[in-house]
Amino acid sequence: MPSKQLREPMLAAKKLYDPYPVGVAEQEALADWMADGGYDRYMKRLRRSYGRLESMLRQRLEADLPGLFRIAPSDAGLHLYAIWLRDSESYGEFKRECRLRGVAWKDGTGYDAHSGSSSTAGAPAALFGFSHLEEREIEEGISVMREAAETIREG
Repeated sequence: MPSKQLREPMLAAKKLYDPYPVGVAEQEALADWMADGGYDRYMKRLRRSYGRLESMLRQRLEADLPGLFRIAPSDAGLHLYAIWLRDSESYGEFKRECRLRGVAWKDGTGYDAHSGSSSTAGAPAALFGFSHLEEREIEEGISVMREAAETIREG
């Protein structure tokens, strides 16, 4: 407990920095849930769910868009990192065509862990997020990407 001279300034600072204190009941409920294994069960469920989505996305990209991306191996994460196997111009066209059709991803070009030493350093790349998607949405997105790729090949 602070001294009498510091009590008021400390209470004012606490009110400023912690305007909504967490209730003791909520903290106890969370602690009980964690102690009873609730958090572990929750994390296992998420790992299974995300693992299923990641596997599906990886398989569909490889099967439906052969020769366009090389997917980097990964043991964890909520994104797939995939290197574009063609030239930068075609990557830009493909990405634009997909975006026009409602499918977008984060550009992963600057995320190459081997930059400078790899033959793919600076190559166009994609970060495909999947944690927010349902399996049906992945299926639909891959179909849109396949159509976009066919449009570019024909053009």
